[in-house]
Amino acid sequence: MSRVDLAKKRSSNQSRVLEKFPKGKIPALQVQLGKTHFINYAVYRKDMKYWQHFSAMDVKFNGKKVKGFGGDKEAMSETIRILLYESDEKFILQLNVNDFDDRIYLAKGFSMKSPAQVLSAIPRKDPTNMGRTTFEDQFEAPILRFKFERRYNALEHASYQNSGFEQHEIVAMQEAIDFQMDQYGARVTSVAMQASADSAGMAPPVPKKLLLNKPYWVIMKRKNSPRPYFILGVRNTAMMKAAD
Repeated sequence: MSRVDLAKKRSSNQSRVLEKFPKGKIPALQVQLGKTHFINYAVYRKDMKYWQHFSAMDVKFNGKKVKGFGGDKEAMSETIRILLYESDEKFILQLNVNDFDDRIYLAKGFSMKSPAQVLSAIPRKDPTNMGRTTFEDQFEAPILRFKFERRYNALEHASYQNSGFEQHEIVAMQEAIDFQMDQYGARVTSVAMQASADSAGMAPPVPKKLLLNKPYWVIMKRKNSPRPYFILGVRNTAMMKAAD
């Protein structure tokens, strides 16, 4: 078999493998595959729907008008739990989703340099006294959407420590992330690709304005896990759509 035929066969085999993954295109590895290469794919996909979806509306973020959601009082009561509220400028919300073991947190007013401060404010177990919104409260959030691809150049040429694979090294590793958060819920897909080769009775409450109109954190984690599996710092409107 000629080299051209071998290349076509490898390309065809790779296409058949990619067809087995979830909907959406998986970027091809940016590497010329040889006879001694092998490829690893790892796909993580999570689709979380709110208990009750919100209404689409225009909102503001850092003074700019963008597409967003919120406003629906019944959806707020069903979906939002208030984990912490110090003021309209500092709060943490927990959004109820269809998977009872998953959590989505929205945190405003914390340092955006690192998620350490906000992570330390989120308890490992759900508090029994989380607050609920009232009819006078407001909630608004921007719709988020971004796709991100990253190549891990620092890992290229690293050798395996597994027995029997000492002569193999990583020749390419990259990751593609697709995230969306809107009035219906949040969806995140992460695809990691690696190619290796043989290298040898109280007063009425004051209405709260839970407006995510300034930089905030989106955090996703399993109910009893000490570590989140997704953290996003929303600092600007790059992942938002401008309102008309």
